[in-house]
Formats: sequence, C-alpha cells, structure tokens
Amino acid sequence: MKKLSAALALILAFTLLLGSTVWAEGENPNAKATTQGMLFLDNENVYAGMDQSYSDGYIPPVEGGRVRIILPLIPAVGLASQSIIVSPNYGDPDTSPFAFNNVQRTVRKGSHQINDTSTNQEAFLVDMYFNLVKEPQPGRYPLILQVSYNDGTDLVTQDFTVYVTIEGSASTPTPSPSPDAPESPSPEPPVDGGGSIGGGGGGGGSGTPDSQPRILISKYVVNPEVVTAGETFTIQLSLKNSHEKQDVRNVKLTYKSEGTDILPAGDTNILYYPKIKKGAVQEAELQLKVRLDAEPKPQKVLVTLDYEDKNAQALTVTEEIVVEVAQLPRVEYDDPIVPESISAGDSQSLSLNVFNKGKGQIYNVMCQVEVPGLMPEGSAFLGNLEPGGTKLAEMVVYAAMPDVLPPSGGAGAEPQDDVDTDGESGGEVLPQDPQPRAESDEPAADEGVPEGESDTDGTPSEDDFADPLMGGYGPVSGIIRITYEDSFGQVYEDTVDVATVITEPYVPNVPTDTEPTEEPQGFPWWGYAAIGVGVAAIAAGIMLWQRKKRKAWMDDEME
Repeated sequence: MKKLSAALALILAFTLLLGSTVWAEGENPNAKATTQGMLFLDNENVYAGMDQSYSDGYIPPVEGGRVRIILPLIPAVGLASQSIIVSPNYGDPDTSPFAFNNVQRTVRKGSHQINDTSTNQEAFLVDMYFNLVKEPQPGRYPLILQVSYNDGTDLVTQDFTVYVTIEGSASTPTPSPSPDAPESPSPEPPVDGGGSIGGGGGGGGSGTPDSQPRILISKYVVNPEVVTAGETFTIQLSLKNSHEKQDVRNVKLTYKSEGTDILPAGDTNILYYPKIKKGAVQEAELQLKVRLDAEPKPQKVLVTLDYEDKNAQALTVTEEIVVEVAQLPRVEYDDPIVPESISAGDSQSLSLNVFNKGKGQIYNVMCQVEVPGLMPEGSAFLGNLEPGGTKLAEMVVYAAMPDVLPPSGGAGAEPQDDVDTDGESGGEVLPQDPQPRAESDEPAADEGVPEGESDTDGTPSEDDFADPLMGGYGPVSGIIRITYEDSFGQVYEDTVDVATVITEPYVPNVPTDTEPTEEPQGFPWWGYAAIGVGVAAIAAGIMLWQRKKRKAWMDDEME
C-alpha cells in the first residue's frame, strides 16, 4: 500500500511540473519547425500580457474558463507582407480541452514595447483567447496556431504549437487501482517541445492532430479596377485549398457589401462547389453593381466560405476584398462675364462661376483664357471644390496692339519719315488698316462701298474676325478651358465659348514737321516812344486851343 501511494504521489508531482515550461514548436532547440517559413518566434523578449519570455518558461494563463495565448512572431528579412491570418487547430474533439469554435484573426505587423522598457520590437503579436470545455481534464495539451501569409511569390502556411497546462483540482478524486492491476510504472520525463505527454496507469500519449484544411483567396481581380457609381463589375477569385492531404466538400461561397453601396448584380449572392481537392484552385466569378448614390471611397466586399473537412466538421472563413468606387464629376458653369469690347492696349477682366454638382470632391480646378488677340496675365487656380460648392474664377486679359501702324495713303504704304525743307508737313499719321492688302490688279473686296457704310447686315462673318498673327482689330472668339481631377487623379477638361471685339485705341494727330518755327519779332521800343511824343503833342495843342478860345470869349464879354 505504501508503494502504491508513493507511485501515485510521484505521478501527481510530475503532472504539476509539466506546467513549468511552454515551448512554441519551431523555436525549441530540440524540436524542428513543423513548416519552414519566414516567421520566427521571439523567445527572448517579454511583451505586454506576458510574465516572462518563452525561453524562461512562459505559461499561457488559464482563468475564467479560457486560456490566453500570446505569440510574438518576428518576420524574416525580405518578408513584405504586412499582415498574417491566424486560426487554431484544436486537435481531437474527443480529448481536446478546447471548445471548438470557428475562430480566425488577422494580425498586422506593428512596433511593440518589450521588457517593460521604452524599447520597441517590430513583430506580428498574436494575442488571442480560447474557450475551454466546461470540465476540462487536467493535463498538458497542444494548441496549433496555423499562420498564413504571402511570402511574395506564393501563399505559405506555417504552424506554431503552444502547449497549455490544465491543472487538476485539489478535490479531484484519485481513482483506486484494481487489486489485480499491475503496478504503474514511473513516468518518463517529457521531451522538450514534443507533441505528446507520457501518462500513468498504462495511458498512452496523444500525437499531434491533423491540421484543419483551409480555403484561402490566393488571388482576386476587380474589373474594372475603379468602378463608377451605377456600373456593374466583376470580381474574379482564385480559391485555394491550402491543405496538402485533405479535400474540402460542400463549399458555399456567400458575398455581400460591408455597407449598402454595393449589391449583387444577379438573382443570388451564393455560389456552391461540391468539392475542392487538396492543393487545388477553384476559380469563381462574382457579379456586382454599385448604386448611383454610392459614396466615392474604397468599399469592402465580404466573402464568406462555409465548407466541411473529411470528418464533416463545419468550418468557416471570411475574407475582405477592397473595391475602389468613384463618382463621375459633374461640373457646371454659368454664362461667363465678358466685356463687349476691349480697346487695343487695355486690360479687362473675365469671370466665370464654377459649380460642383457631383457627389465627390474635385481637385486642382484651373481656368485659362484662350482667345486670339487676348493675352491672359495668368490662369485662375481655384484649388479643390467640395460637393455642392462653387467658386468664382477671375481672369485678366490684355488686348494686343498691332506691331506696325503705316500712315494713310494706301494699304501697304511705308511710313513717311522725311519732312519738306520748307517746313510743310508730309501728312497725318493714322492707324494701320487691320489687314493690309497685297498688291494686285484685282479690285479690293470692299471697293465701291461708301465710307461709313457696311456691306453686311451687322453680323460678323468668319472673315471679319481679327487675325492674331496680324494683330488686327475686330471681333475675336475663343474659349475658357477648365481642367480638374477626381479623387483617383483622373484629369477632366471642359470648355466654355467666349467672344468680344478688339477696338482701335485713341491716337491723337501728331504733325510730322519737327523743325522749330521762327518766333515773330516784338514791337520796337522807339515806336512806343514816338507814340508817346505824339500823344503829348496832341494834348498840348488841345490845351493851347482851349486857352485861346477862352481868352477870346473873355475879351468879348469885356467889350
């Protein structure tokens, strides 16, 4: 009886010691990785939620009917993938302590604090909880985490095995051995990183269970790449059974939008495949359409795959596909404000209101005047325009002056720079005829039309428009060119017609005689002196005559 009690105590002590060390398969120096890959366990550092590193014996904590697994994976140099997909393989349903649930987690690469310091380590940090059955049996159990990622050329699945210890309760009864039962042998110590545990009482160890088959979307193509609101589009999928030993059956593919902007284009959103063989790829095509009022942004399409493994166990996986949705820009304009006429040499402004009546923002809105004879001082850059917004474009243009202004005296006459020696002007300089005629024996088109009258009904014809190469006057027409971009950088261009008249500038008459004329001589001083003497003599004569007349009158009175 003492020997039996000692044996049972030894078995119990050995079972408790099993929880002191936990290895992730692939990192144990005495065990080989189940799958060669580009991810490696970081067994040197302690991450948030861990009490110690894997090399020091990290134990996944079991509490509240569930176990927490923290698995830091360091990517190898050259692995460009920014995310991994993690799913568990619980093992044999009859002996596993884990509650079987369809669990899948996408883990992104990030920078994580280690060892309670300010130092960070770039890693894929897997932090997941797994539920246990209601009354799990004590023991040490393997939990295989299947990690899938793209190594740049192919889809890779790498397995990491973490051992979880379920400790027995102190009140758990110890079974009494049969009197005829042989004495239980002493347990052998476990092999580090092994997938089985030795047991007492003739119990054998359990081997590593087969991994569950997994269907992955190895490739997808959205056609067209950018889908315009209101359009129908397709998604071509490649569904790969990544398992090398098991077929999958009764595969049901269901697809839908994460929101309400994308809808199935057909009568159903379900596809069915009876079987996908091990390692095989099944092609699928999804038909969808985008609502007219869809928001222009990246939209998600959710693809759910329900299937069964060889044991008819139901499995589910959900993937996301991003679809770029765009709204066609809807830009409108009011009538541009253009002056009826512009004098040559003057500057005037043109203006135009731009309205964004679409559902998406437009970018880099620019307006530019392109009219022969009008030189814009610059383009009007309006920047970005929100949906329902409006902006005013103002552009200043300069009416070009003719390069040559020949004097009157016939079309094509040369300017007269010579002046007669007698000082007479050679003629008045007048503005140039807008289009000088070439010398020809045939009469000009406008000969015989009285001066000041027109041979048209007042509507300018095509020949009446000014020639920008000649720098002439008259009606001119052109466009305002408007360019803008959508959110994907696609450039759009619109034009608005404009017309005006370039008129002659005011040029005053300028005489050509430039020699100074001789100023007239002033009245000589001696003339003024003679006039003064004459006036004085006349005054003296008048006074003398009056004196004589008075004397004669006085003499007559005295007589």
